[in-house]
Amino acid sequence: MRRLKTALAVINRNIGVLAGFELIYKLATTALFIPLIYGTIQLTMFLTGYSYLTAENIFKFLKNPLFLICPLILLTAVGIYVILDVGAVIYIIDQSYHKKKTDIINAFRFALFNARTLLRAKRITVVPILVLLLMLSSVSLIPGALDRLALPSNLSRQISRHPVPWIAAGIGIVILLVVFLHWMYAFHYVALEGCTVSDACKKSAALGKGHRIHDLFVFWLQQIIYLGLYGLLIAVELFLVVFFSRLFPWSDRLNALSISVTMIVLLITLIVFTVFGMPFAYVFICLLYYDHKAQKGEPVISIPVQKRTAKEFEQQDLNHDGVVTPEEFAQFMVIEKKHRKKILIIEWCMIVISIAAITFYLSALQRGWFNPKIEYLHTMEVTAHRGASADFPENTMAAFQGAVDLGADWIELDVHMSSDGQIFVMHDSNFKRTTGVDAFAWSLPYAEIVKLDAGSRFDGAFMGVRIPLLREVIEFAKEANIPLNIEIKPSVQEEGLEEKLVQMIQEENFTGNCVVTSQNYNSIQKVKELDETISTVYVMGFAYGGISRLEAADAFSVRHTSVTDQMVSRVHNRGKQLYAWTVNNRYNINEMISKNVDNIITDNILLAKECIEKSQTGDIEQEYLRIINHILDNIMGGL
Repeated sequence: MRRLKTALAVINRNIGVLAGFELIYKLATTALFIPLIYGTIQLTMFLTGYSYLTAENIFKFLKNPLFLICPLILLTAVGIYVILDVGAVIYIIDQSYHKKKTDIINAFRFALFNARTLLRAKRITVVPILVLLLMLSSVSLIPGALDRLALPSNLSRQISRHPVPWIAAGIGIVILLVVFLHWMYAFHYVALEGCTVSDACKKSAALGKGHRIHDLFVFWLQQIIYLGLYGLLIAVELFLVVFFSRLFPWSDRLNALSISVTMIVLLITLIVFTVFGMPFAYVFICLLYYDHKAQKGEPVISIPVQKRTAKEFEQQDLNHDGVVTPEEFAQFMVIEKKHRKKILIIEWCMIVISIAAITFYLSALQRGWFNPKIEYLHTMEVTAHRGASADFPENTMAAFQGAVDLGADWIELDVHMSSDGQIFVMHDSNFKRTTGVDAFAWSLPYAEIVKLDAGSRFDGAFMGVRIPLLREVIEFAKEANIPLNIEIKPSVQEEGLEEKLVQMIQEENFTGNCVVTSQNYNSIQKVKELDETISTVYVMGFAYGGISRLEAADAFSVRHTSVTDQMVSRVHNRGKQLYAWTVNNRYNINEMISKNVDNIITDNILLAKECIEKSQTGDIEQEYLRIINHILDNIMGGL
C-alpha cells in the first residue's frame, strides 16, 4: 500500500504530461502504423506473387524468402516505437521522482536523443530487450487481447484439444519471466547512465539480486490491481447497458443501439487500458530501480530539465553583472508564453490530425478499401433481406429505414422495370402477394404502380405504403450512408433492364456503394460488359464445383444450406467474397460465422448482429453479461 501511494504521488506530479504524451504518441503512431502494416503486407504479397492468402496457401507464403521483408520492416518500426515510448516514460517518471516539472516537448526531445544513441551499432541489441519488457509490463491485458483474436475455428479446436501447445506456452512464459527479472532495469542504465547494453544487463541483474521474489510480487501486484480496475470498469459499463436495455425491452431500436454501444464502450476501454498499461507498470519498475539503488548505495543520476524556467532565468547573469532587469524578465515571460501557446497548438493539431487519419482508415477498412486480402481478417457484415422485412412491408421505404435503425451494414432489394421503363423495387414479378392486385410488373406504367398499397397485406398499420422507385432508394441510401445489394429479376418482357440500371448507377455516382446481383449469370455478364467497375454477385440456390472460376462474378451469394468450409476457402482463394442467404435462426447464423462467410443476408438483423458481436467479444465479457442478466432477472422477478 505504501508503494502504491508513492507511485500515485510520483504519477501525480506530471500526470498531465504523461497522459498527454501517451495520447498524442499513441494516436500519431496508430495513424502511421495502419498504412504501414497494410502497405507492408501488400508489398510483400506483390513481391511474392500472391494475390490472396488463405488457410491453403499461407504456409507456402511464409516459406518464401521474400516474406522476410514484412517482419523486418514491422520489427524495425516496432523497435523504434518502443524506444521512443519507453524513453519518454522513463524521462517523465524520473523528473517526477526528483520532484521536477516537465512538459511533452522535453519528454519527446529526450526520447529522440535517446533513440539516436540506442540505434548505434553497439546498442541496437537493446531493442529485443525493450520489446520483451513492453510485452511483460502489460501482461495482465494479454489474455483479453488474445481472447479477441479471430482464429480459424478448426485451428482453435486443434489447439484446445492438445496439451502440448499449452505446456510449451507455460514453459515459455516462465523463461521470459526469468529473463525479465534479470533485465528489467537494463533500459534505465542505458537511458539514464549511458551504459552499453551488455553492461546494462549485468548491472540490472546485480541490482535485482536478492530481490527477485520481492520484485516479482510487486510486479504482479500492480498487474492484478490494473487488471482489477479494467474488469471493474467493464462490469459497470456492461451493467449499465444491459440495465438500460431491460428498461425498454419493447424497442428493437434501443436493443440494437445497446449492442452497438456495448461493443464501442468495450473497445474504448480496452484501448485506454492498453495505452496506459505500460506507463503504469513502468512507474513501479522505476520505483524498484530507485529503491534498490538507494539500498546498495549507488548514486541516482537525474536527467537535467532541458528548458529554462522563469526561476532559472532570474538566477542567470544575462548582463554579466549579476542583475536581471524587469524589462528583460518581462521580455522572457512574453517569449515563454508564446512558446507555450505554440506547443499547445502543435499538440492539438497532432491530436486532431491523428484522430482524423485513424477515423478515415477505420472507415476505409469498414468499406473494404484497405482490407488485406487475407482470410480471417475480413469484417463479417449483415445485409437486411428486402430491408427490415420481418417488421416492415418488404422492399418499401419503411423497411429500408427500419434496416438502418437496426444497424444493418447493407440493404438487399429487388428490382423490376415497368411498362414505361421505370425501375422500381419489388421482389415478385406479380403484384398480387404484396398488394392484392393480379398484374405483372411489366404490364403497368409506374403511374399506376405507385397507387398500389404495398403495406396493408403485411399489417393494417402500414396502409398506404407505396412501391418506391430505385432512384428514390439510392437517394435514401446516400443520406443514410448505407450500401445497396441490388438484385435484378429479369424476364424477357423487361428487355434493357441491365442497361437502364447501369446508367442509373452511373448517373447517381453510386458505383462504389452497391453491388448488382442476379440468379441469371447472363445479367451480371451484361453489367460487367457495360461497366466493369460495378461489383457483381452471382446468386445461387445450390452450388457445387468450381463456382469461383465464374469470372464475371466478383462475389457469390449462396443459399446457406449449400455453404461449406471448402467452398468458402476456394472462393477466398480466388480473391472473392461469399454471401450466405437467407439465414434467420441462431444455429444457422453461428454456423455461417464459423465458416467465415463475408456477408450474412437475413430477415433477423438484430439476431445476426448479436451473434457476430458475441463471436468477437471475449469470454470474460460473456461471463459478465451472463452474471448481470442473472442478477437483473432476480431483481425484476422480485418486483
